[in-house]
Amino acid sequence: MAQSLQRDNTHATESPVLILSTHDAQRSRSMKPLYVLILAPVVLAGCLGIETSGSQDTRSCDPTAYTPILSGPTETDLMVPMRDCTRLATDVYFADTTAPAPTILVRLPYNKSAGFGDFNLMSVIAGLFTNRGYHFVVQDTRGRFASEGAWEPLVHEADDGIDTVHWIERQPWFDGNLGLFGGSYFGYTQLAIAQHNPASVKTIVPLVALSDTYGMLFDDGLPHLDVILGWSLAMRAPDIFEQPDDDTFRAAAEIWPLSEADDKAFWDLPWYDAWLRHTFRDTYWSDYLDPNVYRHIAVPTLMVAGWFDIFLEQQLQNLADAREAGLLQPDEFRMIIGPWTHAMGMQDAQDYPFEDGRSLLDYLDPIFEWYDHYLQGKPLSNWGPLMMYDGGAGEWFERTAPWPNREETMWHLNATSATAGCLSPGSLGDTPSPAAHPITWTYDPDNIIEVYGGRILALDYAGMIRQERCDRQDILRFESLPFPAPLTWAGSATLRLAVSSTAPDTAFIARLQLVDIDGQAYLLRQDAATLSHRAGPSAPSAYTPGTTVSIELHFAPLWWTFQPGQRLRIDIQSSSFPAYAQHPNTESDWYTTVTHTTARQTVVAGGGQSSFILEVAVP
Repeated sequence: MAQSLQRDNTHATESPVLILSTHDAQRSRSMKPLYVLILAPVVLAGCLGIETSGSQDTRSCDPTAYTPILSGPTETDLMVPMRDCTRLATDVYFADTTAPAPTILVRLPYNKSAGFGDFNLMSVIAGLFTNRGYHFVVQDTRGRFASEGAWEPLVHEADDGIDTVHWIERQPWFDGNLGLFGGSYFGYTQLAIAQHNPASVKTIVPLVALSDTYGMLFDDGLPHLDVILGWSLAMRAPDIFEQPDDDTFRAAAEIWPLSEADDKAFWDLPWYDAWLRHTFRDTYWSDYLDPNVYRHIAVPTLMVAGWFDIFLEQQLQNLADAREAGLLQPDEFRMIIGPWTHAMGMQDAQDYPFEDGRSLLDYLDPIFEWYDHYLQGKPLSNWGPLMMYDGGAGEWFERTAPWPNREETMWHLNATSATAGCLSPGSLGDTPSPAAHPITWTYDPDNIIEVYGGRILALDYAGMIRQERCDRQDILRFESLPFPAPLTWAGSATLRLAVSSTAPDTAFIARLQLVDIDGQAYLLRQDAATLSHRAGPSAPSAYTPGTTVSIELHFAPLWWTFQPGQRLRIDIQSSSFPAYAQHPNTESDWYTTVTHTTARQTVVAGGGQSSFILEVAVP
């Protein structure tokens, strides 16, 4: 029987959107509001496919054969042919003009016709643009809803995107200025086009967008369960975008082997199986977008990100790559980073009180101004180019570079005994204790630890969520002394652990928490590492059970000012549902093995063996 860290929802904001819930029957299951569905959908995925109900006919697949004319405010379900003759369903919303006009393109897998009865959600978004003089084109991606072809997540977006751009370029109502728009998966579809730098694409606006498929699915070999399984189940058929309910997801997550979770929950999902066969960064992932895609993109970009979004690291890497490549001037790549989850502040259920935290809706004017500048030649306000939010200080600020002058601050993980458990915490000290203490606990894959909060797609449980009281014996806890003065974390954080296990491979997970003055803890960051991936994702590292080795856990960057009286807490464990899959403690191909067993896990505290390093701002 799994034990839980119970989530108390008494003070959480009621959320009408459930991207992926965990185990709380009290949560609302009401319909998603339009702005979250359109701008902050779930995300991602990978290979092989399922045929749609659409059937191809004998009409010409010549992409120049069909050109719609401006005959009304909207043209729907235009079947635009791709280079292989597959036709993608496309809607065009026309601005109120008879002259050629700049155009916005959105390509998404979540149904361009989604809505309530006769009310089309995408038409509302289209109206925001057509009222400003833009034509608006929206397309179901290959294999989804009204489009033809096989549903192979993320695989065809570059070719299909470029073909769609060329189709738009031939239209008499197009003036030669094209902008791309969308979030999450349809942020990826923008990058897939922009990497080719087509002349007509003058700007893109990716919101909480991914660019690294492998990095989205795995953390040092451990699957991101809410993505790899939860999103796959939601996208299980070409004409479905429906989240699995709590019981279905939970039952699927507890299936051994993990590769059969899709079959037993619904039916076989080929891309899900393919992902699980490639837990290292091998050549399989070359079919997807280059994680360093901004080394090639020369299209002016306005990005929107969230400190608690799953794709934050990827977007910060995009920024770093753009500046290193030099294809864009610094002011041609602007970025807004709020205290947001994947919902960009529009559906966050976070418990932490972010003063003036705002949401994407507060930044629509800068977004439209960006399009007006690059597509219509209008003036652009001088800000940033980076606008960021410090959650600890509760304030927005602008910067020209993402990080200030910094230095590394180190805390040592010390322990006065070898006792495991939340109620016997060790300390985070400026100096290491003289003696080293191996602290050992039992990790049972059947004894799930539920953790709420962090950078996950489960919007009801993502972000700065209160961490409830813990009395488990399979969690190690280390706490700092209260901060005597403000301390600003600005950048990365690394946890270095000396560990051993009785298993040939296993997982170690760490949670970095803020302990407020009143004693309430909030999850800031979470990361995982496996013994087989401790040297990196390129090739497995052999491990001899019982041997002490060093592993590193790298937390996503953050800008956060800790206040006097607050403390840092680090919890170390080997289970965290729904963020991660349960490791079975087996050595190879554990995604297909039915065998799973308990393991004795050890972390060495004291004696300078384990430490936590934080990048902090200096004057």
